[in-house]
Amino acid sequence: MSTSPGAGAGSLGGAQATPSSGAALIAATGLSKHYRVPPSRVFQRASRTIALEGIDLSIARGESVAVVGESGSGKSTLLRLLLGLSRPSSGSVSFDGRPVDPARDDLLWLRRRTGIVFQDPYSSFDPRRTIGQTVAEPLMASVRNGSSGPRELGQRETVRAILDRLELPRDAADRYPQEFSGGQRQRIAVARALVHGPELLLADEPVSALDVLVRGRLLGLLAELRRELGLTLVTVTHDLGIVPRIAERIIVMRAGRIIEAGTTEQIFAEPREDYTRELIAALPRLP
Repeated sequence: MSTSPGAGAGSLGGAQATPSSGAALIAATGLSKHYRVPPSRVFQRASRTIALEGIDLSIARGESVAVVGESGSGKSTLLRLLLGLSRPSSGSVSFDGRPVDPARDDLLWLRRRTGIVFQDPYSSFDPRRTIGQTVAEPLMASVRNGSSGPRELGQRETVRAILDRLELPRDAADRYPQEFSGGQRQRIAVARALVHGPELLLADEPVSALDVLVRGRLLGLLAELRRELGLTLVTVTHDLGIVPRIAERIIVMRAGRIIEAGTTEQIFAEPREDYTRELIAALPRLP
């Protein structure tokens, strides 16, 4: 997907990142997030830090987008705002045309339509719960009626099916997190994010804690699942090396702003910003 004419205008602040066509599944307008910093001395005024400033973006249904930038660029803050896990200081987010407002809405409808994979495969699970219980959590949370019986049987079958699709052992549902490797745990995290059939999957540094061979297979699985399920995929990463495998479009962030956006091919071939060129130049090269 191509970017809007405003993409890449880093000096203007808040460069737009929009697809050229297709209905937006999730969009942000004028999105900013400021944090209050308490004074360190008596009579000193509190200050604020700017995590995001003037973000405009639109992600089309079925699109795969990578949000890239170094630590502290605002990537994870943006992800939290898109999911309604945090309130913006200004601006708005909408999902399929419906406002995402955590101050006025419990956002259960949004939880049913989205899934998220976090970075750390070791702290993502309760060691006292089986994998089956953990993966079933989104299914349980999306059902208001607490009745059991056939519904529980259906949930168990759904959990086992998604674990099997993620190439996990047949008895995985009955085992505990500590019995699995880091790569297997991250596949379990993907299973938990997809078990309830979301339309949008957001992944926050999903392979940064994995070794090269394991991350390659997980990226391949994400690409396959996206095609099979018709997912919209947003991946946050500091590693541009993984982007060509999973994303058609790149949004580059720095210091809380979008400084450049474009197709993956365009960004790698002709980056406009010095910062983007530095990120690409930092990729490891084989001798």
